[in-house]
Amino acid sequence: VVVACTALESARLLLLSRSGRYPNGLANGSGLVGKNLVFSGFGRARALFKHAGRKDREWVTDAAPFVQRSMQDYYLLDKPIDGVRKGGTVLFSLAHPNPIHTAERIAGDRPERAVWGLELKERLREQAAGGKALEFETFAEYLPNAGTYVDLDPAEKDRWGTPVARVTIARHPLDFKSTKLLVDKGVEVLKALGPDSLEVVADHGETKILQGGTCRFGTDPAASVLDPSCRSHEVKNLYVSDGSFMPTSGGVPFTLTIVANALRVGGLMAKRFKQGQL
Repeated sequence: VVVACTALESARLLLLSRSGRYPNGLANGSGLVGKNLVFSGFGRARALFKHAGRKDREWVTDAAPFVQRSMQDYYLLDKPIDGVRKGGTVLFSLAHPNPIHTAERIAGDRPERAVWGLELKERLREQAAGGKALEFETFAEYLPNAGTYVDLDPAEKDRWGTPVARVTIARHPLDFKSTKLLVDKGVEVLKALGPDSLEVVADHGETKILQGGTCRFGTDPAASVLDPSCRSHEVKNLYVSDGSFMPTSGGVPFTLTIVANALRVGGLMAKRFKQGQL
């Protein structure tokens, strides 16, 4: 059996799977299912480059340029900066051009600062039709800690009457410093391009769609849920192949790491099957 429901829902499924043999949930003899939840440290900034006066910069007036480049100059630091020894990734890309997304982005998502009416129309003309928005987002390591975990909600139920996943978050102080460092470095790059305007959208957030850590792997059954092949220490025909296995988040998006590990786990399962071990 391979569980791959995302780190939140895989942990929830195992915690819900209680029996006389597994009173605290399936594969949870260590008590670590749902613990050590990690996301990704997130920051974002955006710069506007108007078409007017930019004839010397072809990428601004080009009808369809492609910009998607990652900078990892500050992934590992030779010397700590404000206690930070590991930064992460800064990904530059053009703001998505679809009109609904553009209108929502320009209008803003804060009621007290939202832009409407004539002002919104003018900004749409200026930013959507009269310029290009180059932005970046950052991916910083989210340090696992005892205060960030998923468990079963004692009150809220889903439509089948089972407890939903409850997420508790307590960020490590160095998370914020790593994200702020990456945002500052990304802003330096945008400023060097001479934008017409620049705003920092976030410098201490987290990307919750990137999830890991709730069934971390390791060699010690008392300190991990899965073995190095992502098979449960306790239930030998149970594997977990999503981001749950990750002991920490690293400083990149999780997706390709999850895919690569899933292929590795699949190869190990196929080998064991051929050897009659499954």
